[in-house]
Amino acid sequence: MQKIVDHDHKRKMIVETAWKIIETEGIEKASTRRIASEVGMSTRALRHYFSNKMNYYYLLWNIFLLMRKNGRRILHGDIFRAIFVKEQN
Repeated sequence: MQKIVDHDHKRKMIVETAWKIIETEGIEKASTRRIASEVGMSTRALRHYFSNKMNYYYLLWNIFLLMRKNGRRILHGDIFRAIFVKEQN
């Protein structure tokens, strides 16, 4: 029997973990290995949730820019919406 995975939930965990690392230690500390480790998955598994490496780095850059623009006032629950809803429009 195959394992059922909630991809949106996993993606949200990745985004929130990346946000936390960038917020506390800076974007230079938000490596793929570090984020994957904190989420509890391998780097290969983390890459599964993005169509390519550029999309992953685009996500990190958007988090960084949103923090600078909003003075780091976005709540963790709002970061997922702020990035992914904006991309769909």
